[in-house]
Amino acid sequence: MEHLWEDLSNIANIDNNFRQNSYSKIKISTPVKLECKVREWKDYDLKYWSEFGIELKWLEYADVYPISHKIIIKDGKKMVFAADKYAYAYVEFKEGNVTLKIYQPFNKSGFKWSNNHDKSVISLWTKIPEFGDKVCICSSLKDALCLWSNTGIPCIAVQGEGYTMSDTAVGELKRRYKQVYILFDNDEAGLLDGVKLAESTGFINRVLPKINDAKDVSDLYKTLKNPIYFNKLILGL
Repeated sequence: MEHLWEDLSNIANIDNNFRQNSYSKIKISTPVKLECKVREWKDYDLKYWSEFGIELKWLEYADVYPISHKIIIKDGKKMVFAADKYAYAYVEFKEGNVTLKIYQPFNKSGFKWSNNHDKSVISLWTKIPEFGDKVCICSSLKDALCLWSNTGIPCIAVQGEGYTMSDTAVGELKRRYKQVYILFDNDEAGLLDGVKLAESTGFINRVLPKINDAKDVSDLYKTLKNPIYFNKLILGL
């Protein structure tokens, strides 16, 4: 099985230091395992997430953890990399498998993401209610948590715009919810992918208003700095 790693250079030449080399995207055909070392939540973490209206209880509910190190295991060799000050692991549980997506929001060196979720993983799938009136599909976990925690509308997230959903997942959402919405980024790629997903599933596509260059749900919340206005805008779409 091939994994696409976004932040690893030549793995065979990396020793067990806390250093990160320059990289390019590479495909690794041998199995690679991604792990992390979890640390305690700090005040600066909570301040960062609060900018998007996401409180600690939501992060804990969603299995989001602050981390100090990323750990790559390949061919029995463990390689450890120091994580950024702001670094978080998104943990998903699917069919008995545990997978991670590591997010370093302020990294400018090409190490923003590490990921071993496959395209079938839908973030927050195990967290949403079994049945309900509405559910919304976002293009990132951060957007989904921002929307859910501030509007009360349960949300899930695909692993990025451009990712499709399996027929099984589509059928389950239709069975469990009266209305299924899509709310992707309002840039060109997000708009196109929202239309494509709506056409292939019959779900209801909504377009995020363009305000001060905010291109996604969490950007919009941070830009507005007004939870009441944010809620009104979203519920009015």
